[in-house]
Amino acid sequence: MTQIQLGPIVLSSYAFFALCGAFACLIYGLFCISKARREQSVYLLCYAGIGALVGAKLLYILVSLPEILAHMDQWIYYVSSGFVFYGGLVGSIVGSFLYCYEFHKDFYGQTNGLVPMIPLFHAFARIGCFFSGCCYGVESDVLGIPTFSLYADPMESNRIPVQLIEAGMEALIFLFLHFYKGNRLYDYLGLYSIGRFLLEFWRGDPQRGVWMLSTSQWISIGLWVLLFQKFIRHRDLIK
Repeated sequence: MTQIQLGPIVLSSYAFFALCGAFACLIYGLFCISKARREQSVYLLCYAGIGALVGAKLLYILVSLPEILAHMDQWIYYVSSGFVFYGGLVGSIVGSFLYCYEFHKDFYGQTNGLVPMIPLFHAFARIGCFFSGCCYGVESDVLGIPTFSLYADPMESNRIPVQLIEAGMEALIFLFLHFYKGNRLYDYLGLYSIGRFLLEFWRGDPQRGVWMLSTSQWISIGLWVLLFQKFIRHRDLIK
């Protein structure tokens, strides 16, 4: 795992790029969120952040449960390391909803301006994944690039850089959402779930699901079913 030293502080490459992503979100918020909404946005982000951490950890434990049960002597390692993005995404939405419910705020009005921060942060985080060697792609002599990962077997090989591809995808989604004035959350969920579903076929780390599809692919399908139902109900209301 690559480490980056900032004076006396030594960070993993993932932690470094995650901090860069958080800083980029801070800058975005300062320039794109009105002063009247900033205080409420900070509180909402705290709720969303806690929800993201809890959700990402719970889903990681859930998908790793067979390994945890098979290696109970290492359960502390599994509990203290590893997160799953989709769990964090769902957790952040739940946290945001709880904030709006507790303080009687409009969910759409409070969250719509903050949604572009999700792909912005995730783009940086995926770059961190690339340098850390996690979430790696399948081996390929045609589309792959030289890759080293402590988590892969073999550790050195040509692999499709799915982390960088996803980072680029998230950057494009961020730009789209920044200029888009509609319901950004629904559009983000729709766009990201399509991209993530396809990218999962190029992932080289062990299968993380059932019935030939990964957990993230099943979640992507579930999101599209929910979004389609939302679209149908909205169309019926217009009629």
